[in-house]
Amino acid sequence: MTPRQVTGGDTYAIFLHSGGYFLGDARDELAVLMADALEMPLISIQYRLAPEAPFPAALDDAIAAYSAIVAERPSKFVLVGASAGGGLALALMQRIRELGLPEPVGLGLMAPWTDLARVGTGEHSLEGRDPLIRWRGQLDRAVRAYAAGTSVADPLLSPVHAPNLQGFPPSMIVTGTRDLFLSDCVRMYWALRAADAPSHLRIWESMWHTFCDQPDIPEAVDCRKEVATFLRKTLSIESTADSVAADHA
Repeated sequence: MTPRQVTGGDTYAIFLHSGGYFLGDARDELAVLMADALEMPLISIQYRLAPEAPFPAALDDAIAAYSAIVAERPSKFVLVGASAGGGLALALMQRIRELGLPEPVGLGLMAPWTDLARVGTGEHSLEGRDPLIRWRGQLDRAVRAYAAGTSVADPLLSPVHAPNLQGFPPSMIVTGTRDLFLSDCVRMYWALRAADAPSHLRIWESMWHTFCDQPDIPEAVDCRKEVATFLRKTLSIESTADSVAADHA
């Protein structure tokens, strides 16, 4: 996807969409919105979905696409994932390191699903409070369909359990106080910090799961801008808005 304005030179972003591993499409709205916020080309990966294609199909597709992209475009890039795509991005990072592939310089994790077990307090206390997703009758079925018998403690399914997060690139994790995955996000942040992997956590008051995909609400606009600014800094480039602000400072 090519944004309306490109200021990042040869840099680009790779994107993994949301949908609980059983819904979603590479051409979703958040991919388009993030391309515009980043002001750089964004390549969104289409991966197979459960139940027809259970684990590790999505991860296998992500690895295959990622390998082809970085071979064709050797310049600096960032990796962005939302919800299940955020969890998939963290699983992908583990495989990237095992395979010795070029790594992104920054990670943007938007309400990542980092633990497929219902152990975080948010999955209990926020059930019925998040207007977008619920555990009973939705995510519980998604877990059964995608895991398909694999233990949900597997770090490629639940990256919060990854044994070695050291050396992961700088990341920003965003969530909201009504996000069912709030606990997943906080736990992932602390897991990265414990591994000395630089990470930043942003929590928006009263916001629900993946609220950042809303085109016009102020909190969503601010969220995308903050993630984009962070990622552009990992690439050592400024956006047009940053440059204009600096000129008028």
